[in-house]
Amino acid sequence: MPQLTISVALCTCNGEKYLREQLESIARQTRQPNELVVCDDASTDRTIEIIRDFSATVAFPVRLFINEQRLGSSRNFERAIGFCLRDIIALSDQDDVWALNKLDSIKSLFDSYPDTDALFTDAEIVDQTLQPMGYRLWDAIKFSAKERREVEDGDVIRTLLRHNVVSGATMAFRAELRPLVLPVPEGAVHDAWIALLAAVAGQVRIIAQPLILYRQHSTNQIGVTKFSLAERIQRPCEQRIRDARAVLRMYESVPDRLRQLPASEATPALLDDFFRKAGHIRVRIKVITREAGWLRSMAAEIMRGHYHRYSTGWWGVGNDLVRCRPSHPLVPGSRSDK
Repeated sequence: MPQLTISVALCTCNGEKYLREQLESIARQTRQPNELVVCDDASTDRTIEIIRDFSATVAFPVRLFINEQRLGSSRNFERAIGFCLRDIIALSDQDDVWALNKLDSIKSLFDSYPDTDALFTDAEIVDQTLQPMGYRLWDAIKFSAKERREVEDGDVIRTLLRHNVVSGATMAFRAELRPLVLPVPEGAVHDAWIALLAAVAGQVRIIAQPLILYRQHSTNQIGVTKFSLAERIQRPCEQRIRDARAVLRMYESVPDRLRQLPASEATPALLDDFFRKAGHIRVRIKVITREAGWLRSMAAEIMRGHYHRYSTGWWGVGNDLVRCRPSHPLVPGSRSDK
């Protein structure tokens, strides 16, 4: 059987502060990548110079692509994934540090379970100096022991319908998925989209070990903090509404994309779940913005069990019930809008 080959897809944007440490951790892997594909999103600092200097020091190919105009994180990852030439694609952020056995562990799982289409791992949350912050990624995002058992039992979709538990920085997947997952819908986050479609198309597995140091700092695009419910709901209304609408667009895009799959995989029951999930998100947006009839709609979703099937149960109810903090006078429900 031919040996699986691995592409690392690394996206950068003004990453000079932490990039060297991440590149060095890739170079020190006990199982070297077959190529490193770097897509830079129009950096204006020394990022490009650092990558070119690094490419001269390693045995594996480093292929650098530079965007003339800034595309944003998901579009940049979409581009990087499209350039990868190997069997397995492992995604990488610019500011983390990998455990030395990360690629070895990824390849071992794909070798041991040939039906695996994608996997994701836990991560150690660290501060900007790589000091542990006392918790791991799965704890912070409330990827519960029950949900982990669901994934291990092959029912990852049940978990993903509640909330995304996959961070792109910990993800690897077969290149065969590319025609299905690309392009990423406008506004969708690439890791959530890839995980969802991989779960429908095949088997998604987990590695419980933290295989990256997930660095938290002031310029994280998407950070991970172990907030309490009270802290989480203090996000400004615009952000909560924007995030919810991005997830809604993703679920609205799923049925069309799934038409590429055999009917045995994209079953009517599964498509119905996606439609119901989209409807649930619309209700949650209605509740957040306090549109007319929001309380009645919310009560109906609770009675149907949709808060437990399509979001995080009573945690989600509490999140929606507490009035969000307006940060713009034109946000529906703010005092100046009444």
